[in-house]
Amino acid sequence: MTTRKQDRTRPPAEKAAINDGAATRSVRQAPTARKAASAKVSSTSSRKRAAPEVAEPSLQDELRSLKVERILQAAGKLFVERGFVGTTMDAIAEQLQMTKPFIYQFFDNKHAVLAAICDRELRESLALLNDPATNSGAPEDRLIAFIRTAMRRNIANRGLWTLVASEEKQLPKDMLTSIRGLEMQFHKRLSTIIEDGAASGAFQTDQPAMASRAVMGMTQWVRRWYRAGIDPAAELVTQEFAVLALRMLGCTREVSLPA
Repeated sequence: MTTRKQDRTRPPAEKAAINDGAATRSVRQAPTARKAASAKVSSTSSRKRAAPEVAEPSLQDELRSLKVERILQAAGKLFVERGFVGTTMDAIAEQLQMTKPFIYQFFDNKHAVLAAICDRELRESLALLNDPATNSGAPEDRLIAFIRTAMRRNIANRGLWTLVASEEKQLPKDMLTSIRGLEMQFHKRLSTIIEDGAASGAFQTDQPAMASRAVMGMTQWVRRWYRAGIDPAAELVTQEFAVLALRMLGCTREVSLPA
């Protein structure tokens, strides 16, 4: 380190050389510092812009999903045809042309299989209701979309739901809780539609939760009474129930039902 005394005793030429060297070092260091700062900003900006990568399912995951789906399809068919009691794990394995250990890789017993079928059905129905095509627009239109979706699924799977109603006491508690949670999502979705309709004046009710249960009951009871080939076509029943629900809620607007 150069002291002030030493600096005063240096010849003018030497002082100038020292000052020039210091200036040169400062100039050389400045771009380096700027580059480092620029690199840091660029790195931070890149991290902010980078979208989180969504891992694609592995081949092993896809194979597992396929196997589980095949088991659920075979079991669902047998449950409806033979009843829950009349369907054994042996029968499911035979339907698949596989052995029982193949099924036990994924399910502990046939109650777990039945619960998985219910879970799949409810999640697929919720996915349809979450579709923008059925989850947007005026409350009246959303109500129609909800009823059409619920009615179609309930009619198509009425054998399964009748089976669940008779066997639900045999289902493991955690599985039954999961199914009840999914069913509650349906009630919340319908309640929201009716609340929005009441707020806009489209529906005449000051009890949206109670109205939701009434409409939900309409769509669920069809599982018990509908008989294909005897009752009117499923689509006609679906349309009529949509009209009845709108009338029950006091909707006076002309609503065009989709074909």
